[in-house]
Amino acid sequence: MRTQPARLLVALLLPALLLALAGCADLRAQVAGAADAPASGAAEAPDVLTTSEWAVTDGLLSVLVRNEEDRTLRTAEVTLEAFDRDDVSLGTWSASAMVGQDACCTVTDLAPGEIYGLYFPVGVDVGEVAAVDLDYRDVAWQPAATDQDSSTASATGLASDLNASRTVVNADLTVGSADIPQALVQAILRGVDGQLVAVVTGVWTCLTAFEVRPIEMQLFQGVPEGTVVDSITVRPLDPSTSPVAPTCG
Repeated sequence: MRTQPARLLVALLLPALLLALAGCADLRAQVAGAADAPASGAAEAPDVLTTSEWAVTDGLLSVLVRNEEDRTLRTAEVTLEAFDRDDVSLGTWSASAMVGQDACCTVTDLAPGEIYGLYFPVGVDVGEVAAVDLDYRDVAWQPAATDQDSSTASATGLASDLNASRTVVNADLTVGSADIPQALVQAILRGVDGQLVAVVTGVWTCLTAFEVRPIEMQLFQGVPEGTVVDSITVRPLDPSTSPVAPTCG
């Protein structure tokens, strides 16, 4: 379903995310935002998730999607198509445009009611984006009866630098009673008006039970004064859906 925002927010951020610790996504190589076409013959799935909101930040398009089903979405690859005010397509983007950064465009282990952040390097020359359409492929659901996982973790936000000269999100990642080989961490940044600014995504590995690990997530350029960390989520990843399984000693 094509989605238009209540109000488009364009902040002066470089379309790149720095891996401050192991696993943070680095978008420096994708500032051009090369478009790619969906694979021919691939089956399309209709509106697997609900698009909550989206925003363009200096060539980086962030999208928040929600799982409104009663079962966990184990995995789904997402392709985004952007449109201008005249409903003309500006291009399509997916994981193949991200040079192997699958976290940008692949939803993994999204439980009922949870929100997931996606990001696409559409490029600064794409033009004004007025609407977006998400296409879901390779969709796999986990039956509701088996939606149980003993691996848990949470993140507590600490004092962060969010201003025009420096953008650093600090947090303590706290692990539950079971080791977590790999976890996806996402921070959602919002402006003073409550509008979405950007999604910062990172993957941390080899988390041990009851560990408290300080983490840092950084954007290269500053954000508008008043930008805040709206939420930080930690999602343990199923090793069977991970493209690269970590080796933990």
